[in-house]
Amino acid sequence: MLSCIFMISFVAFVIILFSFVIRILIRGISIFAKPPINPALFIIAKICAFSSCFFIPAGIIRPDLKLHVVPEWLSLLAAPFFFSGLAVAVIAMKKLGDDLIFGLPEGTVKSLKTDGIFRISRNPLYLGFILLILSSCLITPNPVNFVSAAVAIALHHRIILREEVFLLSKPGDEYRNYMKTTGRYLMRF
Repeated sequence: MLSCIFMISFVAFVIILFSFVIRILIRGISIFAKPPINPALFIIAKICAFSSCFFIPAGIIRPDLKLHVVPEWLSLLAAPFFFSGLAVAVIAMKKLGDDLIFGLPEGTVKSLKTDGIFRISRNPLYLGFILLILSSCLITPNPVNFVSAAVAIALHHRIILREEVFLLSKPGDEYRNYMKTTGRYLMRF
C-alpha cells in the first residue's frame, strides 16, 4: 500500500516539476545559466540527483533492483524523508517562480528570496531533493543508487558553496545578514 502511495506521489511530483519548467520556458525565460562549478561536474550532479530520485519508482516497479527484500519498517522510515522532500521541493519551486534556474544568473540578482520557506532554509529546493535522494536509498537500496546519491549530494554541496560565494560578491550586506539568520540547509544547520 505504501509503495502505491510513493508511486502516485512521485508521478504527481514529476508532473508538477515539468509543468513548472514548461511554464517558465513558454514565457521565454531561460532556465539554464552559468554553472557555478565545472560544467561537466554540474551536469553529473544533475544526472546523479535525477537518477537517484528515479530509483524510487524503479524499485517499486522492479523489486529485483533492490539489494534485498526491503522490510516494511524501512519503507516507513523512508516515508518522512520522501513526503517532506516532496513538500519542500514543491513549495520552493512555487516560491521561486520565474527565478527557478539551473546555474548562476547573469548580471545582477533580481531579488533575494528570504521569506516563506526561505526562512527555514537558504536552499530549500536542494534540501527537498536531498531528502528525496535519501528516501530513494531507503526505498531502493542498490549500489548504483548509493553511488548516485553520494555523488549528487557531494556535488550539490559544492554547487551551494559556490552559489554562496557568488551571492556574497554582490553589493550590499543583504545575503550576509540572511546567512546569519537562516541555515544553509535547515534552520541553523
